[in-house]
Amino acid sequence: MKNVEELISKTRELVEKGLTTEEIANRLNVQLDTAAWLKMHAKKGTLVKAPPEPVDVYADWSQIGLSFIRVEYLGLMLADLAMENIEKGIFQEPDVIGGVDVDGGPIALIVARELGKPLALLRQQHVTEGEKCAETVIEESSFSEIKNKKVLLVDDVLTTGARIKIISDFAKERGAEIVGAVILIDKKGVENVAGVPVKSLIKILPLARS
Repeated sequence: MKNVEELISKTRELVEKGLTTEEIANRLNVQLDTAAWLKMHAKKGTLVKAPPEPVDVYADWSQIGLSFIRVEYLGLMLADLAMENIEKGIFQEPDVIGGVDVDGGPIALIVARELGKPLALLRQQHVTEGEKCAETVIEESSFSEIKNKKVLLVDDVLTTGARIKIISDFAKERGAEIVGAVILIDKKGVENVAGVPVKSLIKILPLARS
């Protein structure tokens, strides 16, 4: 997605599926207030001529994803960040590397290789039971399991932190522990989410105007 119109169109699809504002923010990697703004315009069906000043930044790293060489370099940087924080004792030594969703998986593969750990792939899925909607996590069966293991997460963008919390809760149910997360872009500016230490290569933070 490269522009606001595409984001609004995608938001409309997610609203029709019953996703909440927080779930939409998580899916689109935008802030909660931006997701609310997108929902408002998705309902209207058109973009107003003079939208309010943007309060968020959409992170498009597709030019990295188009090249395996670039993905590998990105994975190497995240692996280095992970090893640094393991050495400092900020992260516990993981048993397995957990790639998060489609975007985090390829990067996690490189991190797992560099750390000499098996790879698990964790995918969020939106499920509907009757009138209730919820986010759950699925482990891809072709890869390592996280049951009773210490897991280091690898993801592309941290927006609200909801995804880490959902996965952390999922891990606890299986006797596993999320010992840390390395992220490409952090839009929340945090060092900890739901008890999970977080380290990122890039932080995108708003600056207040005088």
